[in-house]
Amino acid sequence: MKIVARGVGKHFHDKRGQDLPVLQGLDLTVGGGELLCLLGPNGCGKTTFLNLLAGFEPPDEGEIAIDGRLVTGPSPEYVMIMQSYDLFPWRTVLGNVEYGLEVRGWKREKRQQKARELIALVGLSGCEEQHPRELSGGMRQRVAIARALAVEPQVLFMDEPFGALDALTRSRMQQELLKLWRRRGMTIVFVTHDIQEAITLADRVAVLPSAPGPFRAVIQVELPRPRHPRDPAALPLRDRLEQLLQPT
Repeated sequence: MKIVARGVGKHFHDKRGQDLPVLQGLDLTVGGGELLCLLGPNGCGKTTFLNLLAGFEPPDEGEIAIDGRLVTGPSPEYVMIMQSYDLFPWRTVLGNVEYGLEVRGWKREKRQQKARELIALVGLSGCEEQHPRELSGGMRQRVAIARALAVEPQVLFMDEPFGALDALTRSRMQQELLKLWRRRGMTIVFVTHDIQEAITLADRVAVLPSAPGPFRAVIQVELPRPRHPRDPAALPLRDRLEQLLQPT
């Protein structure tokens, strides 16, 4: 298994110092090359768990390993993409995509060639000299994905990356992500609170509870791709996921 989480828990403290459990007793495995969606209601700890997997925070209980090595902090082999894009506004599209390679010491000609290839891969050829402010939300998210792919991560963690997009752009970005995932063979852990998005994307869906506790279920999505969540064949899965998201 690529990722293994055992007995993972996380606690925070309120202003009075009272202990507030956010995650408790989470066990999860993710296979190499798998696209797994973490599904749950707002405030259930999806982003917190993703941050633990990526090494941005340590768990208070349990352990997480990637490729058999305990996760003790962030790694260049694992990249996070968030909803806010986090592009450098003063850099062009080309400058943003080549940034990680620049930090790694790649020579200018080599890193720009690599960046141009990835910009073409996400469908933004011709936009290399534009700045983020000149791009639509969907285009900015494509730049963020290209920048992440530039460092050739083994694992891509995605925290509701399409949540701020309109429905049409969101659907297009989901399909673009699936194309890139098939081409690159990455392992992806994708956070969403949207059942339709989970059905469209996932090999498996891990459903987080509304209150701290073990996963409600981890469900294999047997539907062939491409998928449409409104397809009659998807209705039983949709109904089950809706039931699992109901408060207990």
